Formats: sequence, structure tokens, C-alpha cells
Amino acid sequence: MKLVVCTALMAASPLLMAEIASNGHATAQLVAASTTFQPGATVQAALRMSYEPGWHGYWINPGETGMKTEIIWQLPAGWSADEPLFPVPHRRQDQLVSYGYEGEIWILVTLHVPASETAEQVTLQGQLKWLACNEKSCVPGKAELKPVSYTHLTLPTKRIV
Repeated sequence: MKLVVCTALMAASPLLMAEIASNGHATAQLVAASTTFQPGATVQAALRMSYEPGWHGYWINPGETGMKTEIIWQLPAGWSADEPLFPVPHRRQDQLVSYGYEGEIWILVTLHVPASETAEQVTLQGQLKWLACNEKSCVPGKAELKPVSYTHLTLPTKRIV
């Protein structure tokens, strides 16, 4: 249910998209569902990841082979991130069983803004690590998630009828 709500919010809101980072046979991009934040509220974000044709990556539980995809956040003081919501992986079985993805995936995450946040603007960034493989080899990938800046949303103090 949480995945459906996050997806609906992302589809209905103006998106804030960072620059695409490319490395290790995949690309990654930080995307947010809003350009503003409110103290004490949450921000819905996602990591859009695309593997080159013929390459695949791994889930948070890669199985008997591979390496989990990992997000390392660099958030403003007091901000926090829930565990990322990965899409359901595909089961791969050669000699060993693994779980992962091909093509494009969206990894959803909820970010929590502290109630005490007073900054007019904040910057979110991080690092994404993965392992991309094809039939012949595996290549570790790492991308610096380009900074995304949010503006503090000031709400009117008087009720407008």
C-alpha cells in the first residue's frame, strides 16, 4: 500500500530531478516529488536507475551471487530517510539463484524533515553503489547522486475563505 501511495504522489506532483550520473553500465538519478519542504513533514523521493541493455543488477538481498544495491545518504542535520522501497525483483537461476533487475527501476524513499528545521533552503545528496553483470562479467558501479535543493515552503498564517 505504501508503494502505491508513494507512486501516486510522485505522479501527481511537480518533480525535482537531479542530473543523471553514469557509471558501471548503469545510470542513476535522484528524483523528488516536490520542490519544497515543510518542517515536521515528509518528502517523497526516488532513485531512478537504468541498466544498459544486456546488463542486470541486484536487489537488497542478491541471493547466492551478486552484491546488494546500496544508498548512502548525505542529508542535512536532523533529516532522516526510511529504508528504501525496492520493486519486486526478478528471480534468476543459472547455477546459483539471484534476485535483481534489468532495464529501469525506481527505488522509493521517504525523507523526514525535522520539526525544528529553520533553513530557507537545504541540499540533499548521496551515493548509490551497485554491481552490474552480463553473461561474461560483473562490474561494480558507484554514482554520486547530484545535489537536489529544496526551498522552505511558507504557508499563509491566516485562513483564506
